[in-house]
Amino acid sequence: MKPALLAGPVLSLKFNNDFNLSLIFLTTEFAGKFDCEKSGYPVSGGTFPFTEKGKASRTDMDITLNYRLNDYFKVFAGAKMLHTSTTVGGGEFESYGPGLGLGFTFPILDNLFLLANLSGFYLWGNEKNYDGGGDYKFKINDYGINSTLSLAYYIAPASTTLSFGGRYQYIETNYDGHGDWTRKCTFYGITLSATYTFSF
Repeated sequence: MKPALLAGPVLSLKFNNDFNLSLIFLTTEFAGKFDCEKSGYPVSGGTFPFTEKGKASRTDMDITLNYRLNDYFKVFAGAKMLHTSTTVGGGEFESYGPGLGLGFTFPILDNLFLLANLSGFYLWGNEKNYDGGGDYKFKINDYGINSTLSLAYYIAPASTTLSFGGRYQYIETNYDGHGDWTRKCTFYGITLSATYTFSF
């Protein structure tokens, strides 16, 4: 797939100095879909050559409860939802499940911080496929990791934090009842966010 923009809201609710609840929702539906291409189709003894072009959309949502261990480290647990659909082959994938991770915050200068997060997740769901003139539905299980690295700067007069960095995500999908079927996907790119802080 060619690069595309995912966009969406980020919300965090702080209960006290140790606990907060966060929600991240990213989707191509706000910003335009991926251009994707499929070349070749595996057949007995080789590959049947062809090229099919189309569009793909993706939605990725995380909700996590974070616990601060000290000034540098936090642990978090929560739930993830993934949804992907593509016109190439007519596939639609949706899965849900739990995740667990570790976060790191390092102060560099006044109001400037280095942030890093690493998490793993296990999801289950369904794949619907409309390729080949028929409708097919499979139960799937996703295993994956998600990592982010960014610089964050807090603008005190505006009560706003600007963050710039990168994200890497690896997902391996297994099909129930088809032990040798797997799909491996890698997503990576640049991240940018602006967060306004207030209390009530």
